[in-house]
Amino acid sequence: MTSSSGTTLQELFKGENRPNMFVKSPKRQTSHLDMLKRCFSQDYKSELEFLGGKLATLCYCGAFLSFGMSEAVIGPTLLELGCQTGKGVNRIAWIVFTQAFSAWFGSLTGGLLAERYNCSRVLVTNVLAISICLAFIPVWSIYYGMLITVGLLGINMGMIDTVANVNLIKIHGREVAPRLQALHFCYGIGALLSPMIVRPFLRDQCDGTVVVHNSTNSTIERNRTILNTTTVYKVSKEPITVQFGYWIIASIQIPIILGLVYLIFKQKRLRETFPVPNEGEIISLGDNDSESTSEAMKDLSQIFKPVSLLPAKRPWITISVRVLLITFLSSSLLFLCEGLKGSYAGYLYTFALKSKVHLTSREGAFLSALFWGHFAVGRFISIPVAIFIKPDKMVCINLVGCLVSMSVVLYFHDKALAIYIGTSLFGLFISSVFPSTLALAELYINVTGPVTSVIVIGSASGEMVIPMIVGK
Repeated sequence: MTSSSGTTLQELFKGENRPNMFVKSPKRQTSHLDMLKRCFSQDYKSELEFLGGKLATLCYCGAFLSFGMSEAVIGPTLLELGCQTGKGVNRIAWIVFTQAFSAWFGSLTGGLLAERYNCSRVLVTNVLAISICLAFIPVWSIYYGMLITVGLLGINMGMIDTVANVNLIKIHGREVAPRLQALHFCYGIGALLSPMIVRPFLRDQCDGTVVVHNSTNSTIERNRTILNTTTVYKVSKEPITVQFGYWIIASIQIPIILGLVYLIFKQKRLRETFPVPNEGEIISLGDNDSESTSEAMKDLSQIFKPVSLLPAKRPWITISVRVLLITFLSSSLLFLCEGLKGSYAGYLYTFALKSKVHLTSREGAFLSALFWGHFAVGRFISIPVAIFIKPDKMVCINLVGCLVSMSVVLYFHDKALAIYIGTSLFGLFISSVFPSTLALAELYINVTGPVTSVIVIGSASGEMVIPMIVGK
């Protein structure tokens, strides 16, 4: 009995089959791999179901990340680009106008392309073109060559702005508000990353000789700024390192391009596996009660507004006039707000160095990053807030916050602390104006591709005209 019990105890405490808490279980590793496989190889029943999923939305957010990075990189590097081309602030400021004007033209073109071509293919072409333009902008020592490259960059930025918004609205309809906030949150993340990436490559001033033309006489001085004069910088003999920041940003676009390419092939595979019924045929809308017509309408790639969502009685204003009025008001609001945002973000770095505050180049880059950081935080907060608060209330809160923050910067423009506080508040409140305005317009009208193009063109016009007025 004792020997048998002793043998049993020895076999029990041999430790051969005891689990080790420091060794990972193979089942847990398999479960993680299964989760990863399910994320990329989930079984979808239609192309529309795939486009409405999280993976497709993540790819569109990646395109907006590229959009934000390309727009925010010009402002902090404006003086460095002037050193590269040998132009002063008055001449190099035309780069901001060129980028905004090209984005306006790209927004107009993007609305037409979104209705005729596959949006994923348009987006992958735009992101690829943006990466190429970012790689070539800091290399140019010829001023007009740099302007042309910035113009191409702006065209692709405007296309991304229109195509991504139109596609999300077509897919999700009136439930698009949180997804629009997430889309524009990625824009804020990209705009935050750009100043942080180029910050180590910025200098306080150009090296070399500075020629200053005065109204009374001409003097030649070295590394000195004279007020009320036009300063023209000669090209520095020392190499400018800002191109490395641009190349890093251009390389970040590669995984975004790969994600959009995967999206294109997945759409093509689903379209071949589950073809859309009655595609290319004329469907009669007279028999609305038949089950076959309703099922066919659900599978159409073009999303229609259900009749039950329209008002039962004819309102005092016709539908066509309502569309024109809502579109005009939305584009006018975005003209002012986006123009104010573009001018503030574009000249914030230059203002920090040239105004009475007299910040250094690193402090100016930090100020730009602070603005875009609060911009990204504001859009992140707006994602859950958009579920509980209606778009009209969000727009009112944002406008009041922008008014207060701009008042702080205006009345205390010579105080560094006031500049930091006003910049943070302005970035926080201006962040969700654009997606909230689109969601507000969607509550009253059917926001189609042309309507979105007009609204985006209004915002792009503000980003083009108002910075030009401020720069002069």
